[in-house]
Amino acid sequence: MKALHVVLWLAAMTLWLGPACKQSAETGEPAKPDTKPADTRPAAPDAKPADAKPADAKPTAGVVQKVGATLAGADAVALADLIKDPTAYQGKIIRVSGKVTDFCHHRRAWFAVASEDGKSVVRVMAAPRFEAPADCKEKLAVAEGKVNLQTLSEEQAQYYMKEHKFIDPATVKPGQPVQLPVIEAFGAEFQ
Repeated sequence: MKALHVVLWLAAMTLWLGPACKQSAETGEPAKPDTKPADTRPAAPDAKPADAKPADAKPTAGVVQKVGATLAGADAVALADLIKDPTAYQGKIIRVSGKVTDFCHHRRAWFAVASEDGKSVVRVMAAPRFEAPADCKEKLAVAEGKVNLQTLSEEQAQYYMKEHKFIDPATVKPGQPVQLPVIEAFGAEFQ
C-alpha cells in the first residue's frame, strides 16, 4: 500500500513539475515552464468584444464609459414621445438618453433613464449583450436599441411602481395589463 502511495505521489509530481523540469536538448539548461495556450474556442454570438472593459470598472470623472456595441447613430427619440405613443416605435432601432434613475442591482440586466423633466422613465435592457455598470445611477446615459412593447400584469406593474418607480401610476388601470416600451439595447455610453 505504501508503495502505491509513493508511485501515485511521483506520478502527480511528474505531471505537476514535468514541464518545468525538462531540459533543453541543445543547451542542457532547464526549460522555461510552458505558457498557457491560447483559447481557441469560438466566441459566442453575443460575446463582448475582447477590448471591452468590465461593467464594474470605475471611470474617471468626465470620461465616457462605453458598454456593449459601439453606438451607430440611430435616430434620437425623446422619452416623452416614446411613452406617449409606444406603438409608433415598435420594432424600430432608436437612440434614447437621460439620467439613470435606477438599475438592476442583482444582475445589472437593465437600467432606467428619465426624461429631462423627470416625469417619463423608460427601461433599457442591457442583458444579454452587456451589463449595466455598477456605478451608473445618476449618470447621463445614451443607449441605442430596438423598441419592444412589454405587457405587464397588474401585479407586475404594482411591483415596478413600488420598487423601481418607473411606471406612472396613472397608466395602471384596475384589471387591465400595462403596456410599456422597453429598449433592447445593443450598446450604451455613461458619463
